[in-house]
Amino acid sequence: MKDTISPLFSQYILDGVQMDETPFSALYDCLDGNGTVDVPEGPFEDIVDEYLDRKPISCEYDPEKIDAYVQAILRSSRNSRRVNTDYPVTWTRNAISAALLDCIFREGHFTLQDILLIARWDWNNEPAGNLAAFYDSTVTAGRYLFDLGVKLDRYFVESNHRDCLLELELRNRISLRRKCPDTISGNAADWLVYIPFDNSPRSLGGSALSTVIGNGTGAETDSQDPDYFIDCYEVVRELVEDGVITAGIPVGYGGLITAAEKFRGRNGFTLDAGNLMAATGENDIVKLLFSETPGIIAQIRDEDYDYIDSQFLLQEIAYYPLGHPDRDSRCVKVTSGNRSGVAGILDSLLKNS
Repeated sequence: MKDTISPLFSQYILDGVQMDETPFSALYDCLDGNGTVDVPEGPFEDIVDEYLDRKPISCEYDPEKIDAYVQAILRSSRNSRRVNTDYPVTWTRNAISAALLDCIFREGHFTLQDILLIARWDWNNEPAGNLAAFYDSTVTAGRYLFDLGVKLDRYFVESNHRDCLLELELRNRISLRRKCPDTISGNAADWLVYIPFDNSPRSLGGSALSTVIGNGTGAETDSQDPDYFIDCYEVVRELVEDGVITAGIPVGYGGLITAAEKFRGRNGFTLDAGNLMAATGENDIVKLLFSETPGIIAQIRDEDYDYIDSQFLLQEIAYYPLGHPDRDSRCVKVTSGNRSGVAGILDSLLKNS
């Protein structure tokens, strides 16, 4: 690549259309007041690239293979920084959400706006379409962080990597210690509840399932509502600080079912997806379980159930009771409540690998 071209500072022409901003300008407004970026001397030549057509869906997913899908995703978690360049917008938003949800169960008093992130893009610029994906990733990051009120301490862009990676690190402004554990206790009276931080339709486009299993791509999530994410974050943070949430885990890479498998620890539980299916209108159990809608699974005491119900109702935040811990089980059993038809008889048992 010519020295007069800069992925960060050049203007972009994508599919013949000149973009309104550069990656640098998109990220600049998210820098913390003490953050700086070295600006090399220009001018820089325009970058001309194009969006590539996504690969067609090759086959459907099998609900009877949910266990195999989960285990494959768990084995692939080390690759979770690798950007799916077919879906840079959704992937980047989900990566930011995951970084923020990673610290929601920490000790201390802080808000979403107290979090400071460090971002690093290591990018392979050579194949056609990769710089278009880089542009979408950086611009999406800038806009989403700005809407959330989250600042970047600094960011780095490195080129000529063999993969396209995005890594987000937390600047040590808040405690590294957790307020509550990330696996459930075996109290059978406790409740396990799912709180999605976004209400967009479920999709498998760009998900770990579609990437790891390789059965095609699927539709991309249309949008995320940053205001709703902020509302959810604030309410959950308060519940964590007050000790109402006694254990919790983020839902992100691999979706709800992968988080549930991690969360169960040495216990198990029956994950009742019936309420979630009814609320979303989604009858595809695989899509429901593996779509990567940001959120959390939390454990609460039975005596606190009415309290959290009132708090979520007051803030107009949706939550879904999943079931109760079962210390005699060592698996996550998925049911769909009293729903009829194929979804109603689904009974997928996730066993230890």
